[in-house]
Amino acid sequence: MKDKEQPARQEGTPVSPEVEVAKLAERVRALQSRLAQLDRELEETRSRAPLEWSRMEKSQEHLPVAGRLTYDSWYATYWGPKISILMTEYSDAAGQLSVLQQRQRRGGNRPCG
Repeated sequence: MKDKEQPARQEGTPVSPEVEVAKLAERVRALQSRLAQLDRELEETRSRAPLEWSRMEKSQEHLPVAGRLTYDSWYATYWGPKISILMTEYSDAAGQLSVLQQRQRRGGNRPCG
C-alpha cells in the first residue's frame, strides 16, 4: 500500500506553492546539468578540431597543393557547424536557466518581467 496516495490533479486545479517551488527547483537542476554537459561537449569538440585537421592534412599529402582543402574551408564545413549548434544549445539552455532562477527568487512559477 502506498503512503498517502495523492488523487490525480485535474487540469486547472491550483498547485500548492510548495509543489511549484519543488518542480521549479527540479527544472533548475536539470538545466544546470544540461549546461555542464554542453560545456564539456563544447570543450571536447574544440580540442578535437586541431587533431582532426592534422589527420585531414596528412590525408591530402598526395594531392597537388591547388587541390587541397584549406584549414578555413575545412573548419567552416566540418567543425564550425558542430560548434555553432552546441553554442546555440548552450545559449538557449542558459537563457531558460536564467528565467527559472528569476522565478525561484520570486518564490514560484510566476512569470518574470
